[in-house]
Amino acid sequence: MNIEKKQAIKTALKKVGKAIWSALPWVLMWIGLTCFFSLLFISADKSAERSKQLAALEAENAMYESVNARLDEEIDWLRSLVEQYYQGEVPDGQVQ
Repeated sequence: MNIEKKQAIKTALKKVGKAIWSALPWVLMWIGLTCFFSLLFISADKSAERSKQLAALEAENAMYESVNARLDEEIDWLRSLVEQYYQGEVPDGQVQ
């Protein structure tokens, strides 16, 4: 009777082992697909975040370019004013 119990336990364990072994590839495939799609969503989220950052940086760059253009115009005006002053064409009251 003791031997029969051991045989029954061995048979039950073999069945459970076979069930686990046959289900293992499906479990691993499910885990792999879950990780793959999670990475896709994370990548898409980071891509959208990078696009927003890029748009903000481009807007900031455009602002600085317009400021630089205005400053270049003012520098050119001051240079011409200084040149005129040294050539004696500008009255002293205009340059302060």
